[in-house]
Amino acid sequence: MKRLAWALVLVTTGVAAAQQAAPQNKTDNAKATQEGVGASGKDTQSQTKAKTVSATTSTPTTAAGTKEANLAEAKKQAKQPVVLHQHPTMVTMLQRSNGIRGRVGLRGHRLNPALCRAAQNHAEYMASTGSFSHDTNGGYVGRARRFGFRGGVRENIGWNYATIDQAFVGWQNSGGHYSAIVSGTTDAGFGYARSANGQTYWVSVYGAATAEDEADYATVLKKDAEKAAAEKAVSADADESETAEKTQTKVAPMIDDKTGA
Repeated sequence: MKRLAWALVLVTTGVAAAQQAAPQNKTDNAKATQEGVGASGKDTQSQTKAKTVSATTSTPTTAAGTKEANLAEAKKQAKQPVVLHQHPTMVTMLQRSNGIRGRVGLRGHRLNPALCRAAQNHAEYMASTGSFSHDTNGGYVGRARRFGFRGGVRENIGWNYATIDQAFVGWQNSGGHYSAIVSGTTDAGFGYARSANGQTYWVSVYGAATAEDEADYATVLKKDAEKAAAEKAVSADADESETAEKTQTKVAPMIDDKTGA
């Protein structure tokens, strides 16, 4: 009976060693934080096929190798930093802007990657130079063109508002700024920056997309979908490995307890 017990322990140990799960890489996502500096502010306004990533395969003879290759590709894509047009600050500004449009029955804007880059570029420029103007840094039309947006644009800028809500209240209570928010444009981009001495700069750009802009937007959406699929594949693999580790932890003590009885 003792010999049989020791045999079971040895077999169990070998199975547990063979089933060790591979360590997983985790990706930290960047996250925005807002810091208040003061309640007063001023503003101004102007007009003017990639392959699908999968965690499984349908070829039994090469399933392990294919799965490993797919996961490696998925991890590579998932490690890419959060893109600007998906940044929490930009998304929150879009929601606030679209809330204003919705109250007068207008369709919400799309968050356009090119306009976000143009807006963020100008917010950072103003924060670094202290120049609060639409016309510096190439002008608001020039900035839109520089970052790839071809349609007509309108821009709002704000200085030293403490929060997103305060910036939009200021714009909403100013006729010219409000007209830009509720204009017949299709897309929007936003920017936020903080100067070395703690002053805040806010930018919103609204644009009427051309056919070329629409094509660019579709390309970005496709890339976003691929990245989301990659992150899902990595997450699923991590869950699978965690479940396997928990199962191994439970099985070995059960056999040890039985053989020691």
